[in-house]
Order: sequence, then C-alpha cells, then structure tokens
Amino acid sequence: MEGFPIAKGDRLDQEIYENAKRDLQAAAVGLGYLDADFTKREIRVDIEESSAEVALVFQTGEKYYFGDVAFSGAPNYPPSFLGRFMVFGPGMCFRSRR
Repeated sequence: MEGFPIAKGDRLDQEIYENAKRDLQAAAVGLGYLDADFTKREIRVDIEESSAEVALVFQTGEKYYFGDVAFSGAPNYPPSFLGRFMVFGPGMCFRSRR
C-alpha cells in the first residue's frame, strides 16, 4: 500500500505497524469517516523463513455530513447572531480537524 511505512522486504517493526494503523484510522475519522475500522488485521510470522505476512483490510464506511442546525436554550441570542460563529453548515462533510 502506497504511503504505508512498512513495505515488502522491510523488517517488521511492531511499533511502526501499530502507529501506522492508528494514523490511518485517525486520518479517516478526520475526513468524516467516523465508522472507519479494520475488519481484518493479521500478522503471520514464519520463524523458519524469518518472514512475516501482513494482512490489513480497512473499511471506511459512509462519510458523515451535517444536517440542519437548530439553536435552543439561548433565548437572549437570536439564531442570526449564533450562526455567525458556525464554521459548518448543512450538507458540509464532517471534519474533526481544520
């Protein structure tokens, strides 16, 4: 997989592998795929051959979007005032970072 920090022929480093999985999931969530998860994650080690085989399947699921926004509990602040502070709106993709 392009961009994954472990490639065929590399020495398998468990810490690099776990960090890469975490970073991939965090990137997907940051892009609005809140249900993203690994449906398969396996490392098969062959001690005699001094080799390992990695199998990862990552499913993003559907992207999350904002719907209509309604304000409540702030009667002294009209929606037009509160709306000025919104950095998202209906139909925009959810992003957990800017």
